[in-house]
Amino acid sequence: METAEATAKPLLSIPIFDSGRHDGEGKSRNVTAAEIQRTDITNRNDGLFHIDVSMVTCVHGVWSGEDRTPASFIVFHCEINSLEDYYVKKVKLQWEFVNDQVSAPSNPTIAARGPHLVRKYNSSDVDHHDEIGIDAGIEAETIVNPGLNFHWNGAKDYKKQYFETARSGVEHASEKDHRYTKAWWIYTQNKQTKQGISAGFRIAVLIKRQNDSPFKGLFTLIEFDAGWKYKAAIGWKDFFAKRPPNVDDPVNFDPTVERVGGKDIDKDALGALKTDTGIGREYAWIWGVDVE
Repeated sequence: METAEATAKPLLSIPIFDSGRHDGEGKSRNVTAAEIQRTDITNRNDGLFHIDVSMVTCVHGVWSGEDRTPASFIVFHCEINSLEDYYVKKVKLQWEFVNDQVSAPSNPTIAARGPHLVRKYNSSDVDHHDEIGIDAGIEAETIVNPGLNFHWNGAKDYKKQYFETARSGVEHASEKDHRYTKAWWIYTQNKQTKQGISAGFRIAVLIKRQNDSPFKGLFTLIEFDAGWKYKAAIGWKDFFAKRPPNVDDPVNFDPTVERVGGKDIDKDALGALKTDTGIGREYAWIWGVDVE
């Protein structure tokens, strides 16, 4: 006679990763509090994902020959690589540009961004036929009751679109201050293929300013969704390793210093970078689509 222990079915197991973090790791610091235009924005490794954001272009100048409004053009390179068998379903990034503590505030406002609004990429329509049965297995996102037998035979035909989506928006500084000081970008995977978002992409902002006073940029990784297994693994690792919060230092921008990258950009005509659809793919590109 079989015992209850012998007949019990195994439960789903969740891996626990211990990266041995120490206090302060995962944060990108300014060398000194007054460091100007740090290019290493954030570099995080939680044992499951490596997230790197760097500033590759920063050009300060004016809007145009006719409009001498001070302006700044900034491009950030983003990479998200899985160190284990996980896919990023969704990520949301945000930049906020605020005044420094000076007598003549810069009052930065976001005039254009890229990608702008909604962009679908990896777009290709194909006819797809799925047959689902007991031998097809269970998708990673399915939670199964060990006491139930899985019997489902069926088929479905549909037009599958191989695309991912990038969308963005801007927000006012406050209810009374209608400058656009925040810009956010959301990248989501194709829900049919479930292969994650692109591992590399760039985001860009074009800023108008009132003067050449310093200002600050605040980067936030607002949302990072890699599925329930990732959340569970991170929860265990946070508990055991006491992982400190990833709070990066502000980036200090100074319009009087030399440019970072962008050698071909005319600093006296930064307004030309703005189009009807925001900043173009030349600067705000997606790896695997616009570049290889």
